Amino acid sequence: MSFVPVNPRPFLQDLVNKDVVVRLKWGETEYKGRLVVRIAFLIWELSKVHIYMLTSIVVGVSEH
Repeated sequence: MSFVPVNPRPFLQDLVNKDVVVRLKWGETEYKGRLVVRIAFLIWELSKVHIYMLTSIVVGVSEH
């Protein structure tokens, strides 16, 4: 199996209006929701977000 590099800009743009899971580099927090808009490379807006900590506990839900 070989590695194929992917350009992050078009990859992220293709994810707009799709369900995504965002996992932070440090910590055990995951955000699951729909990617509404990608404003800049690392600035995103998610809707209907479920926040998971410690891989299984739901902390909160945000309605957009």
